[in-house]
Amino acid sequence: MQVAVIGANSYIARNMIKINLDKNYADILLFDRTKDHIDGYKNYNQLDIENVTEVKNAITNVDLIYFFVGKTGTLQGFEESELFLDVNEKTLLCLLNACKELQTEAKIFFPSTRLVYQGSDNLLIEESRNDFLTP
Repeated sequence: MQVAVIGANSYIARNMIKINLDKNYADILLFDRTKDHIDGYKNYNQLDIENVTEVKNAITNVDLIYFFVGKTGTLQGFEESELFLDVNEKTLLCLLNACKELQTEAKIFFPSTRLVYQGSDNLLIEESRNDFLTP
């Protein structure tokens, strides 16, 4: 299985990458905006996440795309709304457009927030009841 991790320098991605690389679960390609990967992995490439052509090149022939790009924080979302739109919305739209143009069947995984779902003491799953508490 070929896996692309976009946003590979994020905290969640770095932990997931380490576990997967240590266990050799998949062939993992790493991408982010900076020149180098924080942890020095060699299967890393710099990527302009807002450039559809670059994103298409990064995800060609992958089976799974982890998309760890985004800013967090409700208050910052209001105080830095333009930045939030660029980082959270436009980059995701760029990825979706690249997937559409490639007609890929790759699965896309991205972290959401617990604030999307109605609170529960039980394990939350994709189909859990929504209760959007933030934009």
